[in-house]
Amino acid sequence: VEHRRAEKGTGRNLWSGDLSTTENLNEGVVVVTNNGNLKYANAAAKEFTGLEDLQTNITDWADQFGFCEPDEITKLKFNERPLIRAMKGESVYGIPLYVKQTAYGFGRHVLMDAIPMRNANGEVEQAMGVFRDISDIRTAEMQIEEGMDRVRALVESVPDMILRLDNEGRCLYY
Repeated sequence: VEHRRAEKGTGRNLWSGDLSTTENLNEGVVVVTNNGNLKYANAAAKEFTGLEDLQTNITDWADQFGFCEPDEITKLKFNERPLIRAMKGESVYGIPLYVKQTAYGFGRHVLMDAIPMRNANGEVEQAMGVFRDISDIRTAEMQIEEGMDRVRALVESVPDMILRLDNEGRCLYY
């Protein structure tokens, strides 16, 4: 079942209303109405956030779960939140976020997409957000960065000179 389609030549997302096929996705899917009320959350979104009911507004929801920049500290500004941007008509993809409060009892890194869902007149009626937990990837990236920092520190602390040349004898590193 197609949940959205781009109307040829307009780039508008038309809403068909059926979200049943999102229930088995690993990604969290949420839909909010144009007044900011949470209308739908699939099983993955509920599990990730611990949402038990949909009687919440996305303003409260974002504060409740502590949406931050990937630095895990800086609170995400209201107008930078992906669903808020989508409600204003903007489609956003791959926005990195940190969610401080999750059902897991600790924060998680996510990538979020959000798109406006328009009616036949082109007006934004709802916004759909999809988020993917990338915490394991983020942890691996941080471990690689830490490893590289240790190698750099080790090389820079060696009292002897290290010289690296390419096949033609040009100095690459010293």
